[in-house]
Amino acid sequence: SASKAGGTAVPLNIVIVLDATQSMNTPDAGCAVPGVSNPTREQCALYGVQEVLGIMVPPQDQIGLVAFPGYSSALTTPCTRTKPGPVTPYFTPGISYTVASLNTNYNNGSGVLNTGSNLVKAVGSAPSTAPCFMAQGGEGSFLAEAITAAQATFPHINGTQDVMILLSDGQASTSYTQM
Repeated sequence: SASKAGGTAVPLNIVIVLDATQSMNTPDAGCAVPGVSNPTREQCALYGVQEVLGIMVPPQDQIGLVAFPGYSSALTTPCTRTKPGPVTPYFTPGISYTVASLNTNYNNGSGVLNTGSNLVKAVGSAPSTAPCFMAQGGEGSFLAEAITAAQATFPHINGTQDVMILLSDGQASTSYTQM
């Protein structure tokens, strides 16, 4: 906000970490999503991501999306996972959390979301297009490994600020046997 009022903007690398565990499929009476009656926690989180994508400034700001639990291989597009999907247990070698890599094609520069962007395809653009990414469940919430994976996606370039946004219902439910 300050930079939009005349200050100098610092380019941002933003990685959004999305909880895609089964508990995110629970209805959330505390939020409203255009075109959705009785939205789930996940729909509320995805709508929040859409709002962030609309106010960020490409090509200055890069944004990517990771989700947990992880999967056995990286996605070629965010819509290649089907529900319930091939969820992989935490600490599995080669596990992938990336849904959309850091990119700048999420909006047209004036806040209109680019529906051709893999990131926008994943989270949708309410009320016109539904997200193709869904909470998969299969494992409990284990934030540490997902956060570590998100940190690894930052390019750490001088003059840019790395930002992580964690969207979760806060139910850290991974049991010791799942790790």
